[in-house]
Amino acid sequence: MTDIDPGYFIDLTGRPIREKFSGRRYVEQARQVLRARLLAGFYRDDCMRIDRQFAEERRRFANIEKKNRQYVAAFEDYLSKDHESSMNILAEADREGKKTNALVGTRDQLSKDYGQIRLEVYQLEEMWRLAKACYDFVNKISTKSRGSVLSVAIAEGKNKKSPKIEDTRDELMGLIEGFERDTEHLGSPEILLTDPRDLSKEFSSMELRNLDAMIHLESLAGPLQEMASSMRRAQENVQKEIGYIEENLKNLQSRIEQSEERAHRLEKYTDYLLHRVFRDLVCSDSVLQLRVFIEDTYESCINRNDTSLDSYTMMIIIEKTYEHLNMTLDNLPPDVVRLCEKEGFTQEMRILREAQEAAKKFALMHRLLDALRRIMEPTVKKPRPKPLPRSHITRRTRSSSSRVVGRKSRALAFFTNKCESDIHLLEELNTTEMSPENKPGGAEIIEENYADCREKMS
Repeated sequence: MTDIDPGYFIDLTGRPIREKFSGRRYVEQARQVLRARLLAGFYRDDCMRIDRQFAEERRRFANIEKKNRQYVAAFEDYLSKDHESSMNILAEADREGKKTNALVGTRDQLSKDYGQIRLEVYQLEEMWRLAKACYDFVNKISTKSRGSVLSVAIAEGKNKKSPKIEDTRDELMGLIEGFERDTEHLGSPEILLTDPRDLSKEFSSMELRNLDAMIHLESLAGPLQEMASSMRRAQENVQKEIGYIEENLKNLQSRIEQSEERAHRLEKYTDYLLHRVFRDLVCSDSVLQLRVFIEDTYESCINRNDTSLDSYTMMIIIEKTYEHLNMTLDNLPPDVVRLCEKEGFTQEMRILREAQEAAKKFALMHRLLDALRRIMEPTVKKPRPKPLPRSHITRRTRSSSSRVVGRKSRALAFFTNKCESDIHLLEELNTTEMSPENKPGGAEIIEENYADCREKMS
């Protein structure tokens, strides 16, 4: 006691002691004083730890403020340079826009002139075709020799003109080249018919030739009958062929029905694959758990999944984020990396510890529910036969057993009180978020209490 309080016995010297000295009370008071000092030491350690953490946080905050000022200065410099370059680009864009507007006006005027010229060329081409057709007609009904020569020349000009026009990429240039080529091959236009009566004579000769052709057609009546009979025979043959074709169509119909039946079976099998096999592959527990795990990882590492992204997209985004974070981590200083690793390990251990505690609480809740269920169940009383003593119990045996029972009951009461006091001590230590087994001397004190209890029980 003098180790704890040197003036304990001096203060009590000469005073009457009203109460009888109790060793148990003395031990209890000593234990309470030791507990109070132990708790005070724990609180002092916590205060020192909090002070060190506060100093470390202040130092980190000062470093962050310094870096923030540097970043702000660099960003303002970048903004000024970017604004200057943007203004230069805008001035250059205005100048180029003015030049573009001038070029657009020139292009529109040239396009208008080009359209007018193209329209005139198309009109001239139509007039040229009409004049050439009339010239060809007049030359054909004129003298045969001269007309044939001109017709051959015009035909040759047409035959030479068409492929070159097709080969020409530009349509207008093709028309102009055709005009020039025709003028070179035809030469000067000459019309041989000078009298209109010559034209009527030509029409009369054409009429006579038509009459000769009609007479020739009448002479072809017999061959037409033979042709009709041959047509009937051909029709019969066609009917036979149609019969063969119908038979083939029936065979094809039976094959089509078989194919449709096979397609129906395949459709059923497809439904089976789609609604059972594929659904199991898409909606099974493992797939859903994988989807939940990916979405939980995405929401915890990236952002909330408000746009309902699919699993593949979230995995791609997580992979890109992971690569970006690895690159950023490689560029960071080693001190910051170690600090981040330490903080990450701390958070991971805290999360793991919380998960373990939650699992323990969940298991404890189930055990309590089972115990409560067993308690609430009505008990079934079973009749028990009255035990018969095998031998006579003497008075001496009863007195010894009663003394033993009394001693055990007193020891049990003392052990219960000690255990309750130790439980209260553990609850007080848990309020400081530190277990007594991890503190110096905590486990030894509890072990001494249980040793005392075991000695009392013995």
